[in-house]
Amino acid sequence: MKTDFFRKMAFMLGILFLLNACASAPITPASPGKRSAAHGAGACEATDNIPRVSVGELKRQMDEGADMVVVDTLYPYWYRKGHIKGAINFPWAETLREPTVLPRTKLLVLYCDCACEETSADVAEQLARDWGYKNIKVLKGGWVEWVKLGYPTENGEKTR
Repeated sequence: MKTDFFRKMAFMLGILFLLNACASAPITPASPGKRSAAHGAGACEATDNIPRVSVGELKRQMDEGADMVVVDTLYPYWYRKGHIKGAINFPWAETLREPTVLPRTKLLVLYCDCACEETSADVAEQLARDWGYKNIKVLKGGWVEWVKLGYPTENGEKTR
């Protein structure tokens, strides 16, 4: 009985952390995910310089075997619950640790489940600014759009 209680509490804390990650990404003129006035209609206006790729385009490139790495920027708990098939986990942090798991020679496509890609865009900006990565894109619509279109997902840990 105590185990169920603690599992439920851990689940609720995980939800709170996830919501906090999306909400805590700074929204300033030079930061990712600034919402446009039309946000209520589902539109977002990116204010960062990170290129976006559509879900359909990413799926096409994956099907064609493009030389890229898909990167899930959610907390490990949520990554284990479900992610784009083949994606690796590199979670958002206010200040990123050295990204040794991310190759510099391949296209990196980052995604999150935030309304306007706030978390993945923040990670992309940090990778470019602080670590010198150049070939980065953010998935427009992220995890939510990927799942909505019924594209392949998996759960558990990704091993390399």
